[in-house]
Amino acid sequence: MEQQHGARRERSPDAEQLAPPAKRPALPADLVDNRQLLPAEMQQPIAGMMNPTDVAAGTRLADAEMAALLFDFVRACAQPGADFPRAAILASRNDGQFWAAFTNVERQSFMRTVAAAGDLACLEVAVQHCGRSVDGSVMQPSAVLVAAAAAGHVDVCEWLLQAGWEVGSETVLAAVCKAAAAAGHMPVLQLMTGDAHLPVQDAQDLFAVWSAIAHGAFEGGHVHVVAWLYGECGFPNVLPPAPQAAAAAAAAAAAAPAQQRRNYGSRNSSFTTMELAALAAAGGHMQLLEMMMPALQNAAREPVAAAAAAPPPAVAAGSLGIGLELLAKAAYGCTLEVLDRLCDLLQPQLPVMTPRALGMLLSHAAASPTVGRRDKAHFVLARFRAPGAAAKRLMPTFEPQPMHVGKAWDGWQEMARQPGFLQLLQDLAEAGLRRSCVSPAAACAAARAGHVVALAWLEQQAGVGRKGITNRAVLRAAVLGGRSNVLQMLAGRGADLHLGLLIMAAGQWDVATWLVDTLPDGEPQLHWDVAFFALAKRGAPLALLQRLHERRGTAVDRVAMADGGSSNDALAWADERLAAGARGGLGLDPAVETDSPHWVEAQLLRAC
Repeated sequence: MEQQHGARRERSPDAEQLAPPAKRPALPADLVDNRQLLPAEMQQPIAGMMNPTDVAAGTRLADAEMAALLFDFVRACAQPGADFPRAAILASRNDGQFWAAFTNVERQSFMRTVAAAGDLACLEVAVQHCGRSVDGSVMQPSAVLVAAAAAGHVDVCEWLLQAGWEVGSETVLAAVCKAAAAAGHMPVLQLMTGDAHLPVQDAQDLFAVWSAIAHGAFEGGHVHVVAWLYGECGFPNVLPPAPQAAAAAAAAAAAAPAQQRRNYGSRNSSFTTMELAALAAAGGHMQLLEMMMPALQNAAREPVAAAAAAPPPAVAAGSLGIGLELLAKAAYGCTLEVLDRLCDLLQPQLPVMTPRALGMLLSHAAASPTVGRRDKAHFVLARFRAPGAAAKRLMPTFEPQPMHVGKAWDGWQEMARQPGFLQLLQDLAEAGLRRSCVSPAAACAAARAGHVVALAWLEQQAGVGRKGITNRAVLRAAVLGGRSNVLQMLAGRGADLHLGLLIMAAGQWDVATWLVDTLPDGEPQLHWDVAFFALAKRGAPLALLQRLHERRGTAVDRVAMADGGSSNDALAWADERLAAGARGGLGLDPAVETDSPHWVEAQLLRAC
């Protein structure tokens, strides 16, 4: 670890000599832990102010509650809002046995959480015990740097870089800078764009880094970052002079301005202006969008078709145009008034309305997290589905749509994220769009999002399920969404639950556990062994593997467990079961034969 990540802070010599005990010693009967006499809310802050060596030598051995607190935190650290147990982390500094219980995924997630918390002492513990995977290889550092940058902890970024966790590539540097820009953290941007990481001689070859900063700044709505970026490299030129000067002054207060070392003025275009405006609109940053209006007016007068060739061909080929995307993002994140203004501004550039284009605009409005989404949806229909016999035949479609800005847009999946999905479906039906909204895609979206009542309404309206509106597709969606409540409903209506769904549930471990308990008997034992193999190599937690082995009599595939990054404790359990006479696993033979685990796994998944 020392060779891979460089020098760390000096530790107490006593702490270096402490070896983790093979077995925790029992406490003498008369030993009193005076800390436990304090109120619970005072115990952790006091322990957090102690010397880490004292905490490790005292609290760690004397209090199992501290270990339980940290154990639960590491297990759930991917979930926001968990209390940060600083004292428990420091107490575990010399307890290597404790960290053996965690998988590679949990170690990586824990390091990200600690980096985002900005506690250097805890980060040292995290890197010491989680910086390597279970098999001893070095964990990927990029996610840890991104987490620290997004939280604005420039000292943590510096510590990681000095410890050898370099950015390594242009892609990683761009991700780190984008995260800092999206949160408006100027000191981190100053650090990561300095000569140490972005030398002047390489600047012209690394425009992707500066472009990522621009995208992050507009996603986060940070005017001062946009102004600083323009002063650094002449890109993007989208703010009027007066507001830009004021924003630049605000940026200078956060970080000393430097002379412009690069000139990317040639990268400015009408397409870039609309693309960045779409990012701001999607985030609801209407102040920034208002400042961009003069630039948008200029862009609206210019043809953008030539500039649109810059995005990847696979995206540009299927997209509906950057002007329509800007309107869609405004329908998603902005007020109705802003959407109306942009419609007037961009109307001359919009393509002929098609079912796909109307569906993209309508689904963005209906999926909006703003309070006025129903009004915006009615506005879109009134504006772009004008009265007339031909328009009445224009029914919006909501299939997945490639985008210039951001990831591909799946209209049904996005609309189903809203809590009032059933009301939305009923509103669309009342607006004359029943044929568009009562569909297999809507049913799958409802199943994936856990909308049991909406799914039942769809079934009632169009026989979703009775006509096989892809019962299998709906089952798959429920599994991938981790919705055991939907699976229970479908099973109660006669849906066929089978073993392939268990393999598909990898990552949705609660659903996988439910399926282990619920799936009917009758499957060949080989199929259950393959399920263990498939879940183990996908990183299944020990509790699930134990349940699968105990309830279904599966083989214990230690090789698959190791390949999937199981914890040291999980591998020790496998060794114990094998030594006790449990059947060995199927291995990782890549040969495609009728009895190989890979072939059987493929057949089970195909049945889904």
